Amino acid sequence: MLRGIAVLVSATILLLFSKAIPWQPLFQIAIGLYALAALCLLWIANALWRLGFDRPAPVRRGQVGQTVRDAFELANRAATPKLGLEIRDHSTLPGHHASSVLNLPPRRRRPGEAETMAELRGLYTLGPTGAAASDPFGLFTLERRIGPSSELLIYPETVDLGGFAVPGTIVTEGTRRRRPTQVQTLDPAGTRPYVYGDSQRRIHWLSTAHAGQLMVKEFEYTPAADIWIFLDLERGVHVGSGLDSTEEYAVTTAASVAKHYLDGGRAVGLIASSRAEEVLLADRGDRQLIRMLETLALVRANGRVPLREVLWAERPRLGRSSTAVVITPSVDEHWAGVLAQIQHGGARTAALLVEAATFGPAPASTIQVAALTSAGIPTYLIKRSASMREAIQEGLLLSDGGLR
Repeated sequence: MLRGIAVLVSATILLLFSKAIPWQPLFQIAIGLYALAALCLLWIANALWRLGFDRPAPVRRGQVGQTVRDAFELANRAATPKLGLEIRDHSTLPGHHASSVLNLPPRRRRPGEAETMAELRGLYTLGPTGAAASDPFGLFTLERRIGPSSELLIYPETVDLGGFAVPGTIVTEGTRRRRPTQVQTLDPAGTRPYVYGDSQRRIHWLSTAHAGQLMVKEFEYTPAADIWIFLDLERGVHVGSGLDSTEEYAVTTAASVAKHYLDGGRAVGLIASSRAEEVLLADRGDRQLIRMLETLALVRANGRVPLREVLWAERPRLGRSSTAVVITPSVDEHWAGVLAQIQHGGARTAALLVEAATFGPAPASTIQVAALTSAGIPTYLIKRSASMREAIQEGLLLSDGGLR
């Protein structure tokens, strides 16, 4: 582009000199340079004219550890070929490379695909996509946007926890109260009018006949099954960056624990203390898992409320047979006391500590572990490792509620 600007500047200077010094060759050279620049720009305009780019089925969801396949199609709708065309991908997904240089025959379509290993959770864009062309002399290079962007949400990884179970969380029959749930259970709670989105398998035909409108069955579950995950995202307690951070280890642990209990038919809720507290009410089933993963994909360790305050404020959510699973790198001894009070009130508790000292400059959790174990709270320690998956499995499966 600088060469083209230099040509135009030179042509303008020569044109001015030709007016000051009436010498015909200067005028002719200036006009020649202008004509050259115009021809180069026409070449580029033709190269970028009538180009199309499309993602027939854009991918919307992915998960850390999985491959994201971005399929697209480039089209030349003109009657002239496109030579030396540079396709520029401006996606924000780390490691995604869909840029290329190619020649495209007239009125032809060329499919393409880029495969990217998703390494970090979050919300990204695929695209926008631009096409850049240069003239044969390399004077000008121009880019035109030819394809829109689409959002891609990457869920956190979930680790198989096998036989993991917080001691004392065997489901027992407790006091029932009717709480609607989207999942079909063994506890019918009655019927209600059909609304858009309800499964046809839940239609109660006898009630439909009596009411003269579609009626669906509702179900309830026993509150004793509730598992509440408290994810500490206070800014000041997290260390490290990217995959090697207490934040990513904590979020992945929360996603893994949620999936583990949801797969077992339990009702799971989430309280994440980021800048705006995220609360997902306890529920069961695949839709609850999707809601969990969507929430955990976006939360960040930018909270300002200490864990002890979050636990104290949320105590009313915990029934006598509920379970509070706290996931944190915090070594503040005050939240251990609040958790002990929650356990004394009848709820079961567990502490999953991400050892911040193994990620960077941070105090060791020795005192915190002692306070938790002395209160009879099952405590698990997760340390940084070359493999996050192995670190979480070792911390939750091999310790069995104690410390190794």
